[in-house]
Amino acid sequence: AYLTLLPLHAASVWGADPIQLGLMYSAASGVGMLGVPAAGWASDKIGRLPVLLVSSLLNCGGCVALCLAQGYWQFFAGLIVWELGEAALTVVLSVLAVDHAPVD
Repeated sequence: AYLTLLPLHAASVWGADPIQLGLMYSAASGVGMLGVPAAGWASDKIGRLPVLLVSSLLNCGGCVALCLAQGYWQFFAGLIVWELGEAALTVVLSVLAVDHAPVD
């Protein structure tokens, strides 16, 4: 959905062109690259559950913002929030799996 449906939605709602979509996705990828180590650090310092809750809320809020976006900046903000939540969620879920996996 991230690479296939969202650009179609953006183009149909407010007529996004390929350059605008490229800039938004580049910025979102950059936020994701910065969010992964930050989420790992936060999960080590404040705990897995608080980071899991915050990342889930960011992910949910970003999805809602994308659905309600009526223009470029609203869509851009929703995409950034969603990507930040997605990056943190990926890290925390991976770390939780490692923490709870049985040791042979």
